[in-house]
Amino acid sequence: MDFVTLGGSIVEVIGGLLVIYMLRKQPRRIVIGLGGSLFLLGLTLLGIAYGQIAGMIFWIPTGVALVLALSFSYLALRRPQDAQASGC
Repeated sequence: MDFVTLGGSIVEVIGGLLVIYMLRKQPRRIVIGLGGSLFLLGLTLLGIAYGQIAGMIFWIPTGVALVLALSFSYLALRRPQDAQASGC
């Protein structure tokens, strides 16, 4: 068992839960997208640390988590539509 991977996965799982907690007043899709993708990536790394996920199967949940994080980060960081329409 790789202790660096195990430690990183635990930090990521806890970080994902903290993101969900800290952003709880934001829209639900943004909170779940950002915190959930970190949580999914942490669980993937945890599966690797315990030898439950190997080889090509690793790339599927990792890719899904990264795509979710990127898309929901875009949603969270873009300006609101009404501010763009008013020219602010």
